[in-house]
Amino acid sequence: MRSFASSAVACAVLTLVTTLTIPFLAVSQEASSEENARQHRQVLGYQDQTTGVFHPLPDAIPDATIPPVAGTITLTLHITLKTAVPSGDKVACSSQLLASYSSTTTAHTYSESGSAFATVSGSTATCTVAIPYSWQFPAVTTTDVEILSGSYVAEIINPSASFATQVPVLRSSVSSFVSLQGANIFTVTTLSYSANVTL
Repeated sequence: MRSFASSAVACAVLTLVTTLTIPFLAVSQEASSEENARQHRQVLGYQDQTTGVFHPLPDAIPDATIPPVAGTITLTLHITLKTAVPSGDKVACSSQLLASYSSTTTAHTYSESGSAFATVSGSTATCTVAIPYSWQFPAVTTTDVEILSGSYVAEIINPSASFATQVPVLRSSVSSFVSLQGANIFTVTTLSYSANVTL
């Protein structure tokens, strides 16, 4: 009969326990991570004021037979520069759009963004951001509500600066430029907006 040193037996047992435990822990962490993601996911819906019951809206599956709403939304910012633009800095702008469709049975949302550098001439600058879009919404119903909202950021930045060495934004201005709600507001394929900004 062979005898084993107690340290060798302990090492073998530890290896076996580790081998059996690690996959179990990995599965538990993965399940926990998926569960957390489900718990923190936002759900669109409405609350019945009579019963207090929350009714989630099912996510819309766009109908491929309905043509998408497509076009370009252009924002032009006319910027007055009260802040001196240091050498190497630039005037930049960005635009964010949110388009949503909802009815009593479904909801669908698109988010778009774009950015550009401005053309500076003396104490003024002009910045144009064009955002092409193609949104596939469900068929229009009598109860649908369409919303289009847009905001912009205009700023003087140092594109070569890093957050570790200095603050890359010298001056910024944020505002909205469109807020529409109603039926059939997405039928116009090209929309142009402009805003005056002081930096």
